[in-house]
Amino acid sequence: MHALYDREIERACLISPIVDMEELIAGMMARAGVDERVLEKCGAVPTDEGELSWAYLSWVRAHPVVWRAKTAVLCGERDALQSSEAVRGFAGRVGASLTVMPGGEHWFHTGEQLAFLDAWLKKEISFM
Repeated sequence: MHALYDREIERACLISPIVDMEELIAGMMARAGVDERVLEKCGAVPTDEGELSWAYLSWVRAHPVVWRAKTAVLCGERDALQSSEAVRGFAGRVGASLTVMPGGEHWFHTGEQLAFLDAWLKKEISFM
């Protein structure tokens, strides 16, 4: 979304968007037992989920998401990467429609999830 914030986008369909990277990083830090002082001092800390970076956390804080396109959002009820509160807040702030798949995850990969995604996309694209 950062790469496209200044583009003229007529309509967007976002699937499991990461709309609050700071929240995602904070969750990674908590699961790894890393606090901000340690991250700042070390600069980078490897974890089982990937490397945490003080420079990237600082960049994320300095560059909040700006989004203006008419948007439809799909996310899973059980998304482990982004909280439903963050996605709902984003949708409310930008005026996006929001669909939450009951029992869905961040990655739409099962037959049921892919069928739900396919039906959602067909519905959204028909409005374009």
